[in-house]
Amino acid sequence: MLEYNIQMTLQTKLKLIKNSKYFHFNVLLVAIIFSFCQHFHIIQKDIQGKHSWRQSQTMWNIRNFTRHDGNILNPRVNHFNTNHDNLFRYEFPIMQWSMSLCQKVFGEDIQVIRILTFIIGIFSIFGMYFLVFLIFKNKNTALISAILFQYSPVFYFYTVNPIPDNLSLCTVIWYIYFILLFYENKQTKHLLLASFFLLLATLSKLPFLLFSIISIYYFFRDIIQKKTISRENIFNSFTQLIFILPALLWYAWVIPGWQGNPILTGIFKTGLFNYENLMILKFHFLKMFPLLLLSPPIWIFFVLGLISLKSAAVQSYLWLVLLILMTLLFLILEFSAINIVHDYYMFPFLPWLYIVIPFGIEYLKRMTKNYFIIISIICLVSAIYTPLYISRNWKIEETYLNRDIFKYQSELKNAIPQDAKCIILNDISNYVFSYLIDKRGYVFSNDRIEDGWVYDLIKNHGIKYMYSDSEKINSNPEIQKYFHKTILTAGSVKVFELVEIK
Repeated sequence: MLEYNIQMTLQTKLKLIKNSKYFHFNVLLVAIIFSFCQHFHIIQKDIQGKHSWRQSQTMWNIRNFTRHDGNILNPRVNHFNTNHDNLFRYEFPIMQWSMSLCQKVFGEDIQVIRILTFIIGIFSIFGMYFLVFLIFKNKNTALISAILFQYSPVFYFYTVNPIPDNLSLCTVIWYIYFILLFYENKQTKHLLLASFFLLLATLSKLPFLLFSIISIYYFFRDIIQKKTISRENIFNSFTQLIFILPALLWYAWVIPGWQGNPILTGIFKTGLFNYENLMILKFHFLKMFPLLLLSPPIWIFFVLGLISLKSAAVQSYLWLVLLILMTLLFLILEFSAINIVHDYYMFPFLPWLYIVIPFGIEYLKRMTKNYFIIISIICLVSAIYTPLYISRNWKIEETYLNRDIFKYQSELKNAIPQDAKCIILNDISNYVFSYLIDKRGYVFSNDRIEDGWVYDLIKNHGIKYMYSDSEKINSNPEIQKYFHKTILTAGSVKVFELVEIK
């Protein structure tokens, strides 16, 4: 009898805990802390691994805001090759500029930036939780979906890697949440928040403007239902347009300077049906979607979700169907630019993929009474599988840079004064080498440099030093005449002081 009472007491306590107002919040918080622990060994490391070039470019924006020019309209990079100016206006650098303010307070340690990036990821995860709960009205489904989203391989990898796409993904999730919430309760504050988050998403990365298809859908739905354009509908649309206007003005200003950028030409330059694009399509079908955006443990949820969505009321989720079609159109238009390399360009797919998944979770609940055990196992497998699968992406070999630069990073960084501009050779990324040695100047992507270029840079632009791991250049008599002395030999990398030319 006593044993029975103890058992009943434990069951009662567990039920009370589960029904607690903060139970799901606390479980999600524990999952996030667990993910942080899994990332901890990376948080302490400098930029390395896959897509280090884009991360280094972002870090140069932050570094230059911190040290040289705090004007948010003047994002700067490491090299002065273009018109002897290091201004590089691409996406609006709201994330980079904000992080530079934090650096001024906490210092320029890479851990500061990685933790700030992880915090953006936390807001993305909670955004997905609230979004799924809004749609399905079920906290268990929302909790599971948020955890599975956390372990999307591409999200898991970039959640400590500084790229502006992280901010766009985070803010666009909150845009979807607040715009759906607004059309559910018609509170103006939710419209304003939705408009604000769409602005941030678009400023950080222009392609995220495609999510405005949700607002466009509701605009036309209102016209069809009321058979007229109401004042309320005009106000809602005008409010969002006013909010998004700064982003449109920024890109209208900077896009003319993106000459040669494949994003602007897309398939219109390369064509869609050619051998290269067929290979890209094969990669997306076999790896990008199933292994990077999704992962094997959650395929069953996605398949069941598509089945469930297909049988759901079309009218209720037409906004989701339109969003899926818009992202697919984006993929087709930018197929050649995305290629098989730029997985972070695929961030616009993550919100709807992880909205389809809870459809599958709900479908599984209706299929079996043992759904909780199945879901728990899948969440656990995801938490183990994704870190193991992604771990290779952080390896130095994936940086495609001379290993000696990593091995002797400290010596190379301290070889010359920090603010001294220099020539940097053989960095195909144009960013990583100079970032690791913390030097700005003139960067060349290979081991080709003309003696006339060296002469001009010394005489007219005050260049006094050169970093080179190119034996071809180091032994070239036409270049050697500009070497005053060798300051440092670090493996295959040499640092030269150049002669003075008056």
